[in-house]
Amino acid sequence: MTWNFPEELRAAKMGLIDFHLYQTDHQAAMVGVELAKIPGYRPLRFTPYFDTAPFPFVEDRPTSHCNFGRISRADPGKFAPFTKALFESVRSGAILGWSKEIEQKVGAMPSHVLTMKPCAISQQLFYATVHVLVMATDTYENLPRVGMEAMSSGTVIVADKRGGWELLVDHGRTGLLCCDEKEFIGAMRYLTLDADMRRKMALAARARLESLYGMEVGKVSWGKVFEIISGRKPQEAAA
Repeated sequence: MTWNFPEELRAAKMGLIDFHLYQTDHQAAMVGVELAKIPGYRPLRFTPYFDTAPFPFVEDRPTSHCNFGRISRADPGKFAPFTKALFESVRSGAILGWSKEIEQKVGAMPSHVLTMKPCAISQQLFYATVHVLVMATDTYENLPRVGMEAMSSGTVIVADKRGGWELLVDHGRTGLLCCDEKEFIGAMRYLTLDADMRRKMALAARARLESLYGMEVGKVSWGKVFEIISGRKPQEAAA
């Protein structure tokens, strides 16, 4: 998360929290503003491990069309106001995590876009049928798990150029990052026309995911955290 829960601040003031663990520097900076005012605040950074086994890379994707998708919890705040325009610009789409409240905010999707309530299908089936994941949001993401799931599955990411998406996506090589509606539509059209490029990006994204958030990286990072918690090291931050 990139904001403080009231209960978190109360517990910190009562001295009930020994350490705060953060996945990213931008998360620590955003969440730590209020916490840093409280005596005894001790932030630790760690690199998470992502298990790719539940999300195998999907090789046999159809090349006759390009299906665009979106996945998140059914929270209107997760949807950029121009979401409808993005899906009107393509011929095939699917949204997993839809609700009446979201429709009231962004408008009804065109008939060629399948809208589904949360958990209507499995995440694995969603990624297997979606070539490109389009994540234009109103929120500032920390380190989006759906991004890691997509990278593992072979679904190319087009996302906001901010927050955790900038850490996950190597722009132009493993996906595309966008600043506004025009850039999103341009990126989506570009990927529609080039199946070979989509596959190259998907393969590069899978390799990037394993190099950044694989088991060995996670073990080293968590090892440092546990050493600090156990009191064997004096420093108060783990890379």
